[in-house]
Amino acid sequence: MRCITFILILYIGCKVYAQSSIEAKIDYSQAENRIVLKSFAKSTDDVFYDLNYLFIAIKQNENKTLSNHQQQGKVIINPYEQQFLSEIRINLNGNEELKAYLFLRDDDKNILYAKDSIHLKHDGQDIVFHKNENHLKSIPRDEFILMGVIIDETKTKGGKDFFDLFYSLNQLRNEQFPFITTISELPEFGRTSFIQIQDRDKILYKFRVVPNEDYLNQQAEIVFKILNQYRSEQKLLQRELNAP
Repeated sequence: MRCITFILILYIGCKVYAQSSIEAKIDYSQAENRIVLKSFAKSTDDVFYDLNYLFIAIKQNENKTLSNHQQQGKVIINPYEQQFLSEIRINLNGNEELKAYLFLRDDDKNILYAKDSIHLKHDGQDIVFHKNENHLKSIPRDEFILMGVIIDETKTKGGKDFFDLFYSLNQLRNEQFPFITTISELPEFGRTSFIQIQDRDKILYKFRVVPNEDYLNQQAEIVFKILNQYRSEQKLLQRELNAP
């Protein structure tokens, strides 16, 4: 029971958001079966915000096969300014669904400020829009939008090499972890850096980048095991929470 309580505390901790006056917004337009998604960030106070954004759109066809589009970048939002971030264009045909999520984070501390989402579904005749979720509402982990998404935020050649090794390993084993896995690279003293593996705001593992293929392969195996263990812990937690 101690273990379950500890996991529960960490899980709740992941849902804590920074207090800010930043809003995330996704707009969409439609021309026949062509969907254009546009993402925006808006400040409602007199503070300058240095943000990074992640814009994800994932389509599910009638056979439950997923395809995803990701855009990310950095932006400075001036006081009381709304700024366009990026655009994604996708075709949506009969019995297909599209979910898009926008995440805005503090670029320095990586704290989540705001998020928005939309859900579109083609019912065979027309495209139906489902109401946006509240900006800071928790996103259920079993939604297909969160399945198998791996974000590359590496910077150096060593970091890119690790990402490629891990991504290839994940594709080979055909895994789709039910959360967004972010692989980021952060500077350390001198010319070194380290890789950080996380699910949203929860850091799962980190290690120093060493430009050695055997070492990076070993780290990719370790990360794979950690993600599998983390998935098992989340399933156990969910069973505990749903128990009568």
